Amino acid sequence: MGGEEAQTGAWPWMVVISRLERTGDLSPWCTGFLISRRHVLSAAHCFDRRNASLYAAMVGSVESSQGEVYRVSRIAVPEGYTRGQFYDDIALLTLTRDVEGDNFRAICLPRSREFRNMTGTGTTVAGWGATRVGGDMSPRLRQLSYMPVISYPRCNQMFSERLSNFQRQFPRGITSQFVCAGFIDESGKDSCGGDSGAPLMLQENDQWYAIGIVSFGFACGRQGYPGGYTRMSHYLNWIERNTQS
Repeated sequence: MGGEEAQTGAWPWMVVISRLERTGDLSPWCTGFLISRRHVLSAAHCFDRRNASLYAAMVGSVESSQGEVYRVSRIAVPEGYTRGQFYDDIALLTLTRDVEGDNFRAICLPRSREFRNMTGTGTTVAGWGATRVGGDMSPRLRQLSYMPVISYPRCNQMFSERLSNFQRQFPRGITSQFVCAGFIDESGKDSCGGDSGAPLMLQENDQWYAIGIVSFGFACGRQGYPGGYTRMSHYLNWIERNTQS
C-alpha cells in the first residue's frame, strides 16, 4: 500500500500463493518467495488449512494471473506457531517439481550473525497486497522502498500502548524474533492484506537478502504503527532441516 508498480522482470524470486476454490479455480491468496527451485517461504497464518493440494505458487510474472503454476506437495510450519498469534509465523512450501526457465532466481538468506543491528536501515517490501484497507489483492506486483527498521523494544511499546488485543496476540510481547519497519510518521505506506508472506528485503554489495517475512500490522499503514515481520535469521536451522527432509 502506497508503493509503486514493479517493472517487468523485477524481483524474480517473488511468487503469488493461490488457493483452490470450490469452483476449481485458483485465486490469489498470499505472497511468497523462492529460496530454491523447489522451496517457497511464506507466512504460517496463510495456511490455517494445511492441505497442500489446495495451494499453488504462480512463478515468473509480475502479473498475478500470468505466472506458471507449480502445485504444492508439502507445507511445513514450526511447532510453536499458534493460530491467532504471530510467533513462529513462517511456512515452508515444497513444490511438486523444480521451477524451470531463466525468469526465476532465488533470493539470498542472511547468515545467522548478519544484519543483527539494523535499526534505521532502509528496507524494501514487495507483494501483491491490497492498495487500500479492505481492498482486493493487486493484480500487479508492487514495491515499497526505503522503509526504516525500528528496534523491537520500540515496536513493542508502540503496539502495546495502542492495540487492545495485544496481550492475546503477543503474550510474550514483540521479541527479537521479529523485525519491525515502516514510515511511522506517515500514513498509507505499509504492507497490506495479501502481502502476508512477502519478503522484507535488504540490499548489500549488489545482493538482495530476505531478512523478514510480512506477518502483522495495523490498518495497512496507520500512522504510528510499523509493519511486523518474522525475523529470518531466527529460523535458518529450521529452514535447513525442512529443505533437506
